[in-house]
Amino acid sequence: MKNLMNSLLMITALMLIFSSCEKETTDPITDIHITKDITENTTWQAQYVYYVDVSIDVTNAATLTIEPGTTIKFGQGKSLTISYAGSSSGNIKANGTKEKPIVFTSQADVKSKGDWNGIWLYTGANASEFNYCIFEYAGGSGWSGGEGAITINLAKNVSIDNCIFENSESYGVRVYQSRLGLNSFTGNTFNNNEINDLKLYAYNVSHIGEGNIFSKDIDVFSSDVDAPGDVVWAKQNANYILFGEVSVGSGTGTKLIIEAGASLKFNENSHITIAYSSSNFAMIEAIGTATEPIHFTSSSANPSKGDWNSITFYDGSSSGSVFDYCNFSDGGGYSGAPAMIVFKYQQGSTTTIKNSSFSNSEGYGIMLDQVNSDTNYPSLFNNTFSNNTLGDMNW
Repeated sequence: MKNLMNSLLMITALMLIFSSCEKETTDPITDIHITKDITENTTWQAQYVYYVDVSIDVTNAATLTIEPGTTIKFGQGKSLTISYAGSSSGNIKANGTKEKPIVFTSQADVKSKGDWNGIWLYTGANASEFNYCIFEYAGGSGWSGGEGAITINLAKNVSIDNCIFENSESYGVRVYQSRLGLNSFTGNTFNNNEINDLKLYAYNVSHIGEGNIFSKDIDVFSSDVDAPGDVVWAKQNANYILFGEVSVGSGTGTKLIIEAGASLKFNENSHITIAYSSSNFAMIEAIGTATEPIHFTSSSANPSKGDWNSITFYDGSSSGSVFDYCNFSDGGGYSGAPAMIVFKYQQGSTTTIKNSSFSNSEGYGIMLDQVNSDTNYPSLFNNTFSNNTLGDMNW
């Protein structure tokens, strides 16, 4: 009997041990709370949910790698910065898949626009990647320039592909002071972002690739377009909204190519200059089709004559510029040279204009300015003019 009792006690002890081990393996830790900067190479794994409880920075030459299928939840007003300190460097590699996207979202039980402040990339970030990621409920700091779920601030070579940006309190993506900020920008989708989907400078526009689906317009702010060679502004399913002056030209020559079907809308007093100084050389090629014309018009909800200024060619304009199947309307707002296309300093002969329409200018449709009796006129074929206050042309 004593031996039987000992055997039963031993069996019971073993069962307790196995039961304890089983509990440890079937009840793993699933949440990880992030409270410190990332200063060494780190991988966030899909088996965990990461809670960013304080704003953190990826620094000290570290790379944060995020596995496909990972979820990251941000506390109210919190952000993730990449290389925030001026002397630091760092990058983020967030490459999900179509089946297993990476989700950046709010910690709130009831989520609202602007719950968290977004991801900011600074000077030392030079090779960051986002692929198949979902960004939602960000953009919340109220920064005066407007921010995005991703804000690129002096970073370089950022790739953003196949991502979804929705419910931002400001923009989906904001590119600020980053001439080489975008390396790739394709296949992204935008929904229900408060201000607009994308905000960037004119020198960034050529990095907007194919397959993006915008629900609102693209804000394009004043800057030089001075990359040498061909610079392409692709057709998108949204308007480009231009603010201020977009100056095209470089010492070795820049050709701005605007694809068929593209739509450029100008904010008040905005304009494009081609080869503004004699040390810059530039041309423009805007070739639409009968079914996909290119539009140059006002961004106003209620367009009227003179809402925007002009496209003006200066003395560095290269021969070969062409407008074909383009529609110009509601411009001519600069009193010094009132027209929607202006040629200065004998530059008329550099350009061919055909199959295009000019309507509702506050001045002329086309104007030659600061010329003499030896003026060479632009080549005009099959264009139409209507309701231009000062006339169709000033010659």
